[in-house]
Formats: sequence, structure tokens, C-alpha cells
Amino acid sequence: MEMATNITQVRRLQDHLTSLGLMLGSMSHGVKGMMTALDGGVYQLETGIRNGDAERIQNSYERIADTSSRIRKMVLDILYYAKSRGMQYQTTDAARLAKSLADAAGEMAGKQGVGFHTDIAADAGEFEVDPDWFYQAVLNFLENAVDACLMDPDKPQHRIDFTVVSQDADTVRLEIADNGIGMDEEARRKMFTLFFSSKGSKGTGLGMYIANHIIAQHGGGIEVDSVYGRGTRVKIRVPRHRTEAARAIDSLLDSNTGAENGKKGFH
Repeated sequence: MEMATNITQVRRLQDHLTSLGLMLGSMSHGVKGMMTALDGGVYQLETGIRNGDAERIQNSYERIADTSSRIRKMVLDILYYAKSRGMQYQTTDAARLAKSLADAAGEMAGKQGVGFHTDIAADAGEFEVDPDWFYQAVLNFLENAVDACLMDPDKPQHRIDFTVVSQDADTVRLEIADNGIGMDEEARRKMFTLFFSSKGSKGTGLGMYIANHIIAQHGGGIEVDSVYGRGTRVKIRVPRHRTEAARAIDSLLDSNTGAENGKKGFH
């Protein structure tokens, strides 16, 4: 029995490492592109400083900041996928977390000329989440909404609506709606598939896969309605308290990472 268990763990680790290798290979072109953009921004900054060109300095700063943000997101995605650890739950104020998300996404949307509107209920209440990973999961959806608007040149104005409410005594609901490019049925069906991206070289194919995985670990669910050319609405429902299924997933992940790392785990 012990040998069979060990073999299962080895095979699971082999599959995980194979997927990780495929992921890194598929991302190599994107990494090179980002490093080239970063080098270009640094060069532009250096020449701007040398020539006392304030406009060039500002442009180079924005270029470096944008590239740095993309690199940070990619690294976080890799770390999450590589670790696959259990959640570190904390009782969290839903409205406060949502406002933090709105600040980050609103600034991002504003820089791109996309309207950002919020409806965050003050009485949304508390829920048990891993605040860092849950934040990252929802931010992935908000970033996708901004990208969808930028991919749609046919509308004179774009907007994103971010809503957070108490659905009932046991559930918090978050909604993200945009009037961007939308998705056809095939893209909607594949959006949570590992390595699938509709963004071309700008996408890693990890963001939505990981976001879906994080919400599932919290015992939550995601509903997506999208029409190509019209926009997308994402509904995320999360239980206020950890479900038995979520506890089982965390226990399995913690035991796996412990086995893979001398039973020390990642904490």
C-alpha cells in the first residue's frame, strides 16, 4: 500500500513538472519580449535624463512601470502554479477587499481611457478567504475586462462595472461586466483551460486557469455570459465559510506539497 501511494505521488509530481515545463516553454517568447521592452524603457530613460527631456523621461517611466507590472503578474502566476499550496484563510471584510481591488483596477482602466464604475455594498459582510490569492484571482478578471475593452475598436466608449453584494447569509457575490470585445462560444468554453489565451503573445494562458482554480479552492463558483462584439459578464459566488470540499482540497494540496518537499510544505 505504501509503495502504491509513493508511486502515485511520483506520477503526480512528474505530471506537474511536465506541465510546468510546457508552461515555461510556452512563455519563453513572451519573457524575451518583455525583457526587450524593459531594456528599451531603460535606454529611453537614460537618454531622457542625459538630455533633460522631461517628456521622454515620463514616457520611459510609464513603459518601465507597465512592463514591470506584466513581469510581476507572470511571476505570481508561475509561483502559484508551481506551489499548488493550500489556502491561508483569514476572516476578511468583503467591501474593504473589493475597494482595494477597485482602486487598482480603476487606475488601470483610467490610464487606458476605460470608464470604471463600482457598486460595493457596505453590508457585504465578512467571508473566509486567502486575501492575497483571492485578490489576485479577482484582479485577473478585472484585468481581462480592461484588455477586452482595448481589443474592441468599434465602440466610442468602454466601461467596466464592478459589483460586490451579499447574495444571502451564506454567500458573497462579485460581478464584473464590460462592453468590450466579448467571446464566441468556443473561447468562452476554453477560457479556463490551461495555456489557452485569446490575447496572442500578450497572454500566458495561465491567468484564467489559476483564477478559476483559486475560486474553486474557496468552494466558490464562476458563471460567465459573453457575446462576441457586445461584452462579458462574470459572476463569482463565494461561501462565507469554508466548505467541507474546500477543506478536503486544501488538505490534499498541503499533503502533496509536503511530500514533494520533504514534508515541510510551503507556508
